Amino acid sequence: MSHLTKFLRLPGSDRWLLVQSWLLVALIRLGLWIMPFRWLRAGLERWGTAGTAVGALELPAERVAWAVRATSQYVPWAGTCLVRSLAAHALLQRRGHTAEFCLGVTRGSDGQFHAHAWVTCAGHVLIGEREVERFVPLQGASDED
Repeated sequence: MSHLTKFLRLPGSDRWLLVQSWLLVALIRLGLWIMPFRWLRAGLERWGTAGTAVGALELPAERVAWAVRATSQYVPWAGTCLVRSLAAHALLQRRGHTAEFCLGVTRGSDGQFHAHAWVTCAGHVLIGEREVERFVPLQGASDED
């Protein structure tokens, strides 16, 4: 079955979520290329908290994570933890979920610096679940700081 056929067979709410996710992932990828990170974060924060649709919390947070994972495969250079985490966080906020965007760092066994981004919601990691316990969150990078 083709991707288009699968997409068209989805419920309308899932199709709309995928379209929103794809657009947001593409804009974030572009934004990371053309503007300072803090500007992008501020814009996403404003958009995410601008308004919540009535009944938005009825959409499970896991469904938002699914949409971001699915659509980021179709945007060039968007399969990174940073792009996915920024998109998921903004979409979750927009739908009224309390979510936290985290950036963390560690030093690998090779001595090199490694960074990772992830999103938590309701006490568990939705996006970027790869070995988050290895990373030390940066102060001021999460939403609670």
